[in-house]
Amino acid sequence: MKNFLIAILSLLTLAVLDSCNPAFGQGALTPPGAPAPMMKTLDQIEPRKLINTANTPGDAANSFIISQPGSYYLGADIVGTSGRNGILVAADNVTINLNGFSLSGVAGAAAGITNNAPHRGVTILNGRVTDWPTAGIVIAGAGAAVSDVTVLNSGAAIVLDTTNGTRVTRCSAHDITVAGSLTTCISADTVEDCTLGNLSSAGSLTGIAAGLQVSRCALNTLTAGASLTGISAVTMVMDSSLVTLAGTTISGITGSRVSRCQVTAIGIGTTTSLIGISGGFVSDSYVSGLGQGGAGTSVSAAFSAFSAFNCSVLNATFNSTSVTPGIRASFEAINCSVVNVHNTGAGVAPGIALNFFANSSGLVSQCRADNCEQGILVLNNSQVLNCNVAGCDTIGIQAGQRCNVVDCNASGNGLATTNAGISVDIRTQVTRCNANDNTGDGIAILGGCRVENCTAENNGTGTGAGAFGSGIRVVSGAGSRIEANQLRDNHRYGVEATSADFIGRNTSGGNAIAAYLPSSGANFGPVQTPATASNPMANF
Repeated sequence: MKNFLIAILSLLTLAVLDSCNPAFGQGALTPPGAPAPMMKTLDQIEPRKLINTANTPGDAANSFIISQPGSYYLGADIVGTSGRNGILVAADNVTINLNGFSLSGVAGAAAGITNNAPHRGVTILNGRVTDWPTAGIVIAGAGAAVSDVTVLNSGAAIVLDTTNGTRVTRCSAHDITVAGSLTTCISADTVEDCTLGNLSSAGSLTGIAAGLQVSRCALNTLTAGASLTGISAVTMVMDSSLVTLAGTTISGITGSRVSRCQVTAIGIGTTTSLIGISGGFVSDSYVSGLGQGGAGTSVSAAFSAFSAFNCSVLNATFNSTSVTPGIRASFEAINCSVVNVHNTGAGVAPGIALNFFANSSGLVSQCRADNCEQGILVLNNSQVLNCNVAGCDTIGIQAGQRCNVVDCNASGNGLATTNAGISVDIRTQVTRCNANDNTGDGIAILGGCRVENCTAENNGTGTGAGAFGSGIRVVSGAGSRIEANQLRDNHRYGVEATSADFIGRNTSGGNAIAAYLPSSGANFGPVQTPATASNPMANF
């Protein structure tokens, strides 16, 4: 019985399967025709044309002419001919892929790639352009872009409009001799990640000129017979460096804002003026090795800025009748350092010079100046805060009228007896400062000043009546207040003032001539000992 049921179920299953699967037909036996193409052509994937005499025929002035929009490429190295441009772009929206090949010129040739009128949207990339006497690439028109191109041994490298959104990216230029009407090696609205080396011109020369911004570029060895500018941008220069610049007048880097840049080794024997970095706001940058060999009258500086932050100068020698600072700031210099700045001409070379706008205010804060001709120079209405000046040839810190000098140190300054550690004009306040071991006075003031809570020790030179240098000296004027200072071991007096100056609560001892001049008077706190002092304004 069981076997019978199994047999019946098997038959039913076969019947169901048979109903779901009709008998297989053989189908049409006539072939469907030739098989259709299964792959796209290269032109379908990336429509572009080979640059050759068939696709881009030239004329008497140009080896090849691109007259229609589109994408074009090199399929091999190309060598130009004398008297002709390599490729002329005569249309908008053209892309030229050098495809890793070289477009080479010859003696007497013109430009490698150029256009006959401004054309929009020209893009050139990926290859080498060499030996073109006029220039490697000269393109006029909005939106032009050049990337990953090397230009060698040419009249200029890559010259685009410095406006209208043009861009040069990841390009290099070497052995460029700029001549004729061109004065710039690379120009565009934006220039990024480029390297330039061995650039020269018998006249004026600019390494990179940008209408907008230059970033992450490096330039090495620029020589000009006249004025020389390394990098110039209307707005910003960032993360760029210059090494070895030579010309008659030199400006290393200029821009409205300059940050994280470095300029090294600029100037030669015929250089008459130079500025390492100039801009509105300059920060986190470094200048070293400036040498102005030729005598000049202009203001030279390692930095010239409205505001300078976190900047450093090392080794600058100027030769000018003007003031030639390491850092020349119109408004403020903060956390900057200057070492070894001098002027061999008639002018003076402060490490930091501030406030060259009349009747304005300025700030120098947390700065240092070592071994300079002069340390820090500020004009009227300025503040000098938390600064250190040491080993300078003349005055350590010099301030104009109505200034504040606070929490500063001026030590070991001065080659002449007239050189004070701190020297200020009328109505200036000097507070909590140290002025020690200077050749002249520790602190020298004019009328109406206030000196409080300062230390002035071991200042001056010589001995006896012919000695120079007091701890605090009123050079001229009257009505100053000298209070709560420590004055010791100076070569003349602890305080050298007038009867019209107020002197109180000072501590003075070990000074070569006397502790105080005057030592009594209506404006002088009597000299007493701390243990027996009865007058709150007593001097000790």
